[in-house]
Amino acid sequence: MRIVCSSDLTLFYLVSFIETCFIAIIIGMFPGKPFTQVLGFVSDLIFQVKIEAAAGRMGFPIGWIPSPADLKAAHPVAAAQTYADWGEDLDSWLIDRVSDWLPALILFDLGNEAIPALPWIRLLKSTPATRRIPVIGYGSHVAGELLQSAKRAGAEAILARS
Repeated sequence: MRIVCSSDLTLFYLVSFIETCFIAIIIGMFPGKPFTQVLGFVSDLIFQVKIEAAAGRMGFPIGWIPSPADLKAAHPVAAAQTYADWGEDLDSWLIDRVSDWLPALILFDLGNEAIPALPWIRLLKSTPATRRIPVIGYGSHVAGELLQSAKRAGAEAILARS
């Protein structure tokens, strides 16, 4: 007999919600250009595997950006610069990359301290080129204010991870 803990249930709900978003994207509920991938600002390997499996079932590859350094590495010009060279241009690189990739969905692990999730959600939702891309944020159930802040920042959905 397997005992299901709350994090297992949360992961199930997260994966189910993601699959629902993929179906909605496929039938055209989210207007815009053709979508090709999912972008995840997620560093937790367990969640990455589960999310990747759900996306794979729907035919979407995942682009993982667990830290700002990974965002930089994904860009050929940025890769030639040092992280310190970015300075305040990090937001510009984010918009540039997301506009190029035009993901079907963006996932933010709100507990990933390497990523400035709330400012980036606000930025993505206030920029014309990226504002229609659905954003899902998830985090610890004890971080209720953080989850609500993500919703206020513009995330379409927030989920407690445990």
